[in-house]
Amino acid sequence: LLRDRLWKMTTQRGLHSGRVTSGKNDEIVVEFPPSIPLLFYNDFGFDMSMPQDREAIEELIIKEGVKLIVFDPLYLMIGAADENNAKEMRPILSWLLRIRNLYNCAVVVVHQWGKGGSDRKGRGAGGIKLRGSTTIYGWLEAALYLEAKVNESGIQIVVEREFRGRL
Repeated sequence: LLRDRLWKMTTQRGLHSGRVTSGKNDEIVVEFPPSIPLLFYNDFGFDMSMPQDREAIEELIIKEGVKLIVFDPLYLMIGAADENNAKEMRPILSWLLRIRNLYNCAVVVVHQWGKGGSDRKGRGAGGIKLRGSTTIYGWLEAALYLEAKVNESGIQIVVEREFRGRL
């Protein structure tokens, strides 16, 4: 499903269409489309708290030359770890930071807000509404927070962003 959606989006943007033009002396010039290397890996039961699962992901990063890895959704990949417990989340978040630094690849983690997250007025940035330990919020470097709000014209998707500078 994801591959199909991405193919449609990239095709619509002209990323798959090559170009044929005429050159000098009746020669034909062919420009091939750029390569879009995508890898989708769905390992049902993947558990970030298990060393063998982490090693398998690291082997995949090395083998495929991964530059962006998306973990979606976080709560299904932390095994028996309690997302409300900083002590249990810290090793998982440390590993994610490790693969970012060791393999020079971007790490994207999809996580959800807690129940009633949009009702927590006056509590700061969108990240404070994240479900689980504040350790998760403290760990992030940049974030996009999406929220569906119903209004008289239908549903509006509100995007809040947060970027933290690293020294």
